[in-house]
Amino acid sequence: MTILFHSVLYMSLAGSYVLFIVLLARLLLSKCPKKYTYFLWLLVFLRFACPVFPEGPFSLLPASDVRIKAEIGVERALSQGSAFGMEDASRHQGQGSASHIQGEEKGEAVFFPAGDYSEISYQEESVKKQSSNPPWDFKSFLWELWAWLPFLWALGAAGFLLYHAFSYVRLKRQLPGAVEVEPGVYEIPGEHLSFVAGLFHPAIYISGDLEREAGEIMLCHERVHVRRRDYLVKPLALVISCIHWFNPFVWLAFRLMNQDMEISCDERVLEELGEERKEAYSKALLAAAGREGAAHRPGRGICSLPSFGENGVKNRIRHMLKYRRVSFWAAVSFVAVLFILALGLLMNPRNQELKEEDFIEVVRSAGGYGEEAEARCFARDYDGDGKSEAYVEMGSPEEDYIQGELWFVSGEGRPQQLREDIFMRREQEYFEQDGDIYLLMSYVDGNPLLTDVYGVWNGNYILYALSSPEEKYVEDGMLMCIASDYDMDYDMEMELFTGHTQKPYPFYYEKDEDGGYWGQYEAEAITREDVKGYENGQEILWAIEEANPGCIYEYLLRENGMLHINRAQVMEDYITFAYTTCQIKGNRMSLLYEGEGCYRRILYSEIDEPEENERKSFAERVAEEYSNEMWDPKEGEYRSFAEEVRHCLERDDVDGLYERMTEDLAFTGDKALKELAAHDLSSGNSDMAVFRITDREFFQSLYEELFTSAMKEAILRSDFNKIFVNMDGAWIGTGEYVLQFRPAEEGGYEIVTIHVE
Repeated sequence: MTILFHSVLYMSLAGSYVLFIVLLARLLLSKCPKKYTYFLWLLVFLRFACPVFPEGPFSLLPASDVRIKAEIGVERALSQGSAFGMEDASRHQGQGSASHIQGEEKGEAVFFPAGDYSEISYQEESVKKQSSNPPWDFKSFLWELWAWLPFLWALGAAGFLLYHAFSYVRLKRQLPGAVEVEPGVYEIPGEHLSFVAGLFHPAIYISGDLEREAGEIMLCHERVHVRRRDYLVKPLALVISCIHWFNPFVWLAFRLMNQDMEISCDERVLEELGEERKEAYSKALLAAAGREGAAHRPGRGICSLPSFGENGVKNRIRHMLKYRRVSFWAAVSFVAVLFILALGLLMNPRNQELKEEDFIEVVRSAGGYGEEAEARCFARDYDGDGKSEAYVEMGSPEEDYIQGELWFVSGEGRPQQLREDIFMRREQEYFEQDGDIYLLMSYVDGNPLLTDVYGVWNGNYILYALSSPEEKYVEDGMLMCIASDYDMDYDMEMELFTGHTQKPYPFYYEKDEDGGYWGQYEAEAITREDVKGYENGQEILWAIEEANPGCIYEYLLRENGMLHINRAQVMEDYITFAYTTCQIKGNRMSLLYEGEGCYRRILYSEIDEPEENERKSFAERVAEEYSNEMWDPKEGEYRSFAEEVRHCLERDDVDGLYERMTEDLAFTGDKALKELAAHDLSSGNSDMAVFRITDREFFQSLYEELFTSAMKEAILRSDFNKIFVNMDGAWIGTGEYVLQFRPAEEGGYEIVTIHVE
């Protein structure tokens, strides 16, 4: 609502300026027919209603630099508590809310949609001033008044609109006896004036006790109103006046427009009936104004109805008696004058292209900086509208930084202070995305180095609050945001994460009606089998698992094809975490980089409430699981051996599997015994079959008969993280097939049981 109120104020100021020009033109054109000056009022109300107009070489409005200097003067006066308004709210605009600041302190990358946080800033500033100033401090009172002005304006506008709507409804209820005498014309009882009512189906209402000549004149008058669509013009002008109800000039414009509307209508009626009817027309006007019911006629409270005799009867009679048709060339000259006025009033002055020194000078003037202050200007056409905007650093030099304020200057030269008393880096970075140019602005706030992403939309600055303790960079069209975590190691005895890790998270850019925004590429958890399905996926997994045996894994695939393979390795009294990032393009998987710590599915701040499955990261879940139970270092060795066996099965590596076997191999399960007996490979009782592996060829035949494709698929289909491990050994498998391993007495490991349900 605050932004809307600001727009109304700017339109009210522009409309008032145009009004005074029209008043001057109306005075100079007093001898011309009123239909020409009536047209000028349409320009006035168009300025009151529309906030955007094209720029051109010819404009009667003041130049931009005049308006900007006036605005700067108001802001300075306000900052001293001597004017109503806001205290350079743009100084706080862009600093974000409390959640933004909390996110920076936590060291997380915080995402805020593009937007205007000025209302938050007003509230925060108001609270600060209330707590530090006396209760009746004049400056605090001005801030309170400014905060409430948008609501007072909305309340007043709603009140005016409701009053006139009620008046119209009341009028319709007072016309129950209207009789249609011809299409669109109704007679009403009593001594009321004639008028036109209705927006979509306008109808003429005329008193039934009029004399024939007066009735003919009034009917002709109202028909002119209908043909010219005055029944639409007056209500629209009334709505605009209600929106600007606080401006007395808009009501003056409405009153004068009504007068010119009625007089121009009178002129048209005389042209149709003949100038010899002037006397009869004047008598009809005079009689209408003096009728007994005129003071209390229906519709008097609703001035949006075109009505015969409603406005300035004395002036209308005087004008009618003096009215003469103008010559052709006089009409042409009037039209030419109106065209020039319309061109000058409906176009804004064209702004000259500002250079870097111009932007710097604007900031020096607005902030009261001396020539000794150092300035760095970052000027570009950020939003592609043909005009350059600039971000300006202004302050004192401090080695690699400038200590001072950050400003934004629009293409029209309007300055806004964004941050104050900060250390800004001398080197900043531009990048382009979808035709828009963005600035990565790095500065120091306390100890950490922060980076904001600034852009421009519709001539105004936009802050994408993606601040973190590390830098950002653009890569392959993505904004990579470096985030910090303390999840490199976990001390199970102390139940504490240690180790500082840094990881880049990707963000995408998307345009919308507000200019665009940066959003995270979120991730979803997939399975090991899904990863194996990619080209090169299985080979990369084997390389990672063999280089890091005995680990627990998580696989996070992002929307942009980035795959994060988180892993946790449980040691004797601590857990260490690391990750490998891969890229999926098409169906091909390739390695990118590795690092310590683990990726989260998404980053979130205090304002972005995470879902239940996002509340705990992979590192937190693993730490919680293993910190509550005793851990034997041997379990890691068992897991590593189970992984080695699994890799052999995946590759059909019979030799590798044979090297990991001892001489004894046991089987349980009726299905397994029957299958092996059918090939004369079983011996022993019905509960257990024990085989002594005597040579490589026997194991080859045993492998081919035992590890059928169905059995291998069932064993390998199990979650890689669900290898069951305890002090007695390890189990892998799922469904009806389970492999069990245990340490052998002479050292190493042996496959003890192949269980088939």
